[in-house]
This record gives sequence, structure tokens and C-alpha cells, in this order.
Amino acid sequence: MAQEQSDHIGPSVDSFYIQFMKQNRFVLLILVASIFIGCRASKGAAEDKLTLDQVLKNPIFGKHFVGFGLYDPSLKKYLYTQNVDKYFTPASNTKILTLYSAMRILKDKISTFKYATRNDTIYIWGMGNPSFLNPWLPESHSELNYFKSINTVVSISNSHFMDDHFGDGWAWNDYKYAYQAEKSSLPIYGNMVAMTGEPFTKNFVMYPGFFNNFVDIDIDTTYDYGRMVRAPNENTFLYNYQLFDTIDNKREMPLLMGMDLLNNLIDDTIGIQLLPATVNIKDFEYVETLYSDTAIDSIYKRMMHISDNFIAEQLLLNCSAELFDTMNTSKVIDWIQDSLFKDIIDPFQWVDGSGLSRYNMFTPRSIIQLLSYIYALKPMAYIKDIFPGGGHSGTIESWYGSKEENPWIWAKTGSLRHNHCLSGYIQCDSGKILIFSFMHNHFISATSVVKNEMEKVLRLIRETN
Repeated sequence: MAQEQSDHIGPSVDSFYIQFMKQNRFVLLILVASIFIGCRASKGAAEDKLTLDQVLKNPIFGKHFVGFGLYDPSLKKYLYTQNVDKYFTPASNTKILTLYSAMRILKDKISTFKYATRNDTIYIWGMGNPSFLNPWLPESHSELNYFKSINTVVSISNSHFMDDHFGDGWAWNDYKYAYQAEKSSLPIYGNMVAMTGEPFTKNFVMYPGFFNNFVDIDIDTTYDYGRMVRAPNENTFLYNYQLFDTIDNKREMPLLMGMDLLNNLIDDTIGIQLLPATVNIKDFEYVETLYSDTAIDSIYKRMMHISDNFIAEQLLLNCSAELFDTMNTSKVIDWIQDSLFKDIIDPFQWVDGSGLSRYNMFTPRSIIQLLSYIYALKPMAYIKDIFPGGGHSGTIESWYGSKEENPWIWAKTGSLRHNHCLSGYIQCDSGKILIFSFMHNHFISATSVVKNEMEKVLRLIRETN
């Protein structure tokens, strides 16, 4: 009886459930879909954590030797490592070592020469300053003003230059290219001559004009447009006497440096004759220093932005002259390794200032350690000025960004045939600064192919940190 009464007063549980499902199935569908999407999102988030692995292990990178390290200086820990303890050919990443060394040794100014007086003669010793009359750097007046102010005999000594004009491991047949200018104690005009040809004519100008009388005819007819090169063993410049095109109508050619040429150029430019001398700077009790007006940061900036090898080599020589009163690349590198770099985790195998030598070998984590030293020494605003900015300046103007977006990467490139490296700083979308070193050795594809894949990795890091 009670059961009958219960059936009579209301629907059963089953019928209520069926009615609820009919009335609310749209809500339930949304609920199920939300749960499904949430699961997919969780799965996607897990997959995103592997994305950096996947990008770094792509087929293009798989065909050559790759080292990569990503470091968070605020946490003092690595976020990702791949072959960071292996040695690579760094190419112009070597300039990062030169930059830090010069910042620590030279401080905020650079010397052009030291001088001392004995009887009626002033003796000078060049200090390796690359900015003296260098047309690619801001003008300095201190040297010209000094020479114009003296009215006595001036002698120049090269006795303290204990180095070779080329570095260890440099290519002997690259003497004619602007990226391999010779080293010297008192550089002048960047130790180069610049030729500019007037398009569709056979007219040209040399800078400095002193070299207009050093041009000869080149019998090589390989090129059907105007072209000029320096002869192997002398400062004679060979012109093939073809019409200059807009292609290759500007050329910078290294000079074969020597004391006679230096004296001739100073005489031609300033009107002062320097007499050769062999006196040693250490024989004088009182020696004074003449400093350049050129801001040293402008020298660093050109070295890092256009990867100027000449500046890099001369900065190391200037460091050597400041420390020892002698100029020797190996000696100053040994001193830097034992003092400034004594705590570097993997000792740098380091032979020159520029990275032209294939004898240089560094690990990614040692470069990152050095970049962290710079980060601790200088504010980020300074780093952003001295290092090239992706998509905006220097050797990465066409990579890792664009003019339409603010730069987010500041880094030094390093390229030799079959090798490319990039090391520097990333500013992530969160504002966090990360330090990285990305080193590629022994690829046979075009460098642009490797760079395209590198950019994918670096953009992913920027967007996910």
C-alpha cells in the first residue's frame, strides 16, 4: 500500500533523470567539451615543454656539431644545455674576450703613444691605438694638436713591438682583404687604403690621397668590371682598367705596414718627419702618455657591431703596452688568462684578439660565464649599445628581429667557413634577461639555413620565458 502511494505522489528517480537530461543536455554538452578541452590544454602544455628539445634536434642541426646553453643570471642556473662543455671554433665570438679584457685593463680611455725627451729630441712609442686618423671612427684631435705644437726633432721607436704583423693561424693569402689588416705599434688610417670607383667610368679616388701614385695596371682580365687589389709584397694597387659598376666599386685594402710607410704618411698628412730610432722606453726615467680624444666606447662598438678584426687585434696590443711597455699578443693573453679568466670553468684556448685564427677553441658555457661577467660589470643599457641588436644593427641587422619591432636580442656573431656562432643576451616577453651561447661547427649547408633554424629556437625562448 505504501509503495502504491509513493508511485502515485511523484515520478520515479529514473523518469526524473531522463527528464533532466532532455532539458539540460546542451549544458551537459558544454560541460563535457570544457573537460575535453582542458585535458587537451594540459596535454599541450606538457608537449610545449618538449618543444625546445624538438627544435634543437631538427634534421638540419643533426648534420653538424651543435652546442647550446641558456642561462638565467637572476637564478644563477642553466635552463637548457647541449654540449656546453665541448670545445668549438668560436670565430669572432673571440671578440667578447677582447672586449671584456679591454674594459678591465684600459678602463675609459685609450693611449696613442708614449713620449719622452732627451737633449733636443722627443722619442715616441706607439701604443697600438686603432683610432689614429681612422676614417671609420670618430675623429681625435689630440694627436694632431700635439704634433703641431712641437718644434723639435721627433724620433719614433718600434723597439717595443714584439709581435708579428699577422696572427697565429691566419690564412696567408687573405693579406688582400680588409678583414685581415696588419697589426702595428702606431696604426694610421686603420692600416688600410680605401678606393672608390665612379660607376660606369674608369675614374677612382684613393683615400688617403698619398696612394694615388701607387696604382698600376692589372693584366688580370677575369673580371669584366672595374676592380682593384693590392700586390702581394708591396703597396702597389693593381687596377684592371675596366669600367666601374655599382658592384665592387668600393674597396678597402690592407697596407703592407712598415716604419718607412708610417713616416711618409705622417709627413704627407701632418707635415712632420719622424726619424727612426731604436731606443727602449725602459731606458727613460720620465715618460708621458698622450691619450686619444676618441671615446673608447665608440671603438668597442665598431669592433662588436661590424666585427672589426683590426680593432680587436690592436686593442689587445694596447692592453699589452699598458701592462708591460711591450707589445705582444701571446704575452698579454697569458696574463689575462692567469688573472681575469682564472675562474673560467673551461680554460679558453685563445690565440688572437679577433677570432681569425682557427686555433681558438671555446666551450659554450665558458662564453656564457664571460657574458655573465660583462652583465655584472655593465648595465644592460650599455650592453644594448655595444652589442649588435637583432633586426636593427651590426652583423645581425637582418636577423633575429625586424625594424618593425623593438630589438630583443643583443649578441655577437662569429663566422668562418662551415662555422657560425652567436652568443649574447635575450630579453624575453616577460622582461627577463637570459644569457645564451649557440655554436655551430662543421656544417656544409648555407649559413642562412642554419640561421633560420637558430632564429626559431631563440624566438621560442623569448616567447616562453
